[in-house]
Amino acid sequence: MLEITNSANNGHIHSNATAAASAAIGGVVSEVSSNTDSTVILDGNVNNGMVECYNISGLSVGGIVGYLVITKFNNSNNINNGEIKSVFMPELETEQYLGGLVGVLSWQSANEVVFDSGINKGHISLTIKNETQDTGFAVGGCFGGFSGKKGNQNIIMKDIVNEGNIHVSSPSSITQAYAGGLIGAFALAVFQFINCENRGDVTTNNIAGGFVGFIVPPGSMSVSNCVNKGNLNGNITYSTASELTEAHNVVSLGRIDAITSAYSLAETISGSANSIYRLDGNCAKCDKNDNTVTLFTRDSNGYYFTSNDQRVDVLLSKIVLGNDQYRYWTPQLSLYDEGVCVIVVDGNVVNLTRAVKCGTALEDIDEISKYVNSDGYVITDNMDETNMVNTKTEVLSCSYFTLNSIHNKPFLEIIITPVKLGVINTTEILKIIRGISGIDKDKVIIDVDTNNKGLAVKIRLYLNTLEDAEKVMNYLVDNEDPLGKMIKVRNVRLNAMQEVIESAIKTEITFTMLISMMIFTLIMLIVLLSRNQVFIIIRLMLLTH
Repeated sequence: MLEITNSANNGHIHSNATAAASAAIGGVVSEVSSNTDSTVILDGNVNNGMVECYNISGLSVGGIVGYLVITKFNNSNNINNGEIKSVFMPELETEQYLGGLVGVLSWQSANEVVFDSGINKGHISLTIKNETQDTGFAVGGCFGGFSGKKGNQNIIMKDIVNEGNIHVSSPSSITQAYAGGLIGAFALAVFQFINCENRGDVTTNNIAGGFVGFIVPPGSMSVSNCVNKGNLNGNITYSTASELTEAHNVVSLGRIDAITSAYSLAETISGSANSIYRLDGNCAKCDKNDNTVTLFTRDSNGYYFTSNDQRVDVLLSKIVLGNDQYRYWTPQLSLYDEGVCVIVVDGNVVNLTRAVKCGTALEDIDEISKYVNSDGYVITDNMDETNMVNTKTEVLSCSYFTLNSIHNKPFLEIIITPVKLGVINTTEILKIIRGISGIDKDKVIIDVDTNNKGLAVKIRLYLNTLEDAEKVMNYLVDNEDPLGKMIKVRNVRLNAMQEVIESAIKTEITFTMLISMMIFTLIMLIVLLSRNQVFIIIRLMLLTH
């Protein structure tokens, strides 16, 4: 077993190779090669120094490891903060690979391997100075190049993040210079990208991918719960990669610019693709009739909405929760996985399932905040009772938190029966009610009173203001036939939000005053008893004399 754990490099690494031979350079380790069954552990390592190369030979450069050949592997939490820079002046037919974490990784086993929780923050650049044989150059935010053994190894990239910009500059004769937000190029492997994020810009004269620059057949990949935020620029550009087997819950935020062609997701998708989102206007050359992609826009508050006014982060988070993952998408469309709690709001007016950061107050949840009044409460009701909920309440667990029909508007409750026997036409009633001036037509709720076998209907009308509520109530009471000879109004009751709050406050004050009066009475009794005792003692003293 070989363990490379909790190591750090803070120095500047400089290479000036003149020999025509391949070399490996790493911020922490240059090369690890193991063709046996020994396990290599790479965990918690950090590179803070710049890795800089000027050479004429083939090269593998990585922020943590330059060249890695392994059969068994455990890894997590490796970080590169340093810039990686290579100026290449080739004299022979050769290749070069640069990666934020690993330059080249060769996987020599048929076993599955998971790369977990790695991050690159350093900028990576490759400059090819001379004309040369077009043999292949690959630069990736985390891995430059990856090669499997037989083509069917399952490689899982989980919680991998790139924040560094990636830039490849080459002569026009070079057509195989690939750049990817996470991997430059890979071959002979089946990759799964799960909960990954590219935030760095990717630029090359050739092919640029938000996640992978180039896939060498028979390699394949799928993407789930991932986002590309980096701007892509190349001759051909892909938001993810050239081809995918599956894609679910994938977001494209950065610009996708290309000379020849650009793709919202991938050029080919052999399997299923759903919940795919792209920022409207970020790709001029993308197919505008691509029905696998849902476009969205950004409002003035920084939230992202689809064309039918649905929050993108909410839609994404619902799918994550459905897969039993305790993480959520933030409004800025980043994944959050620490201290996650779940809130479920159930009801006629608001209905949502959200994962939020534990400790979040109800009033800080956007869908609820617009229903909070100045006193910091929302009113919840289930058509039978009305309650107040303090929105300072924090969501502190992953159990479900349920509210019914959140609102902060006054409402009228009307009991109606049909003039003639028969079922009440609620559709027609709604149409008439919504035509009355002052009614918030989107907040009209009809609830059938089942105790009267459908012959009586309880209608709740939500109004914008208390004045509007009183106006509509007077209209219904004063008119003998307010709803078009269809029904008879049996009862009208006004229940204003502010009245509920004032009632609660009065109850609280009454209770407080009652306690105060009881304490005052008790004190007075004690005083009186004390005075009586003194008086009795004095009388006894006088009698003895």
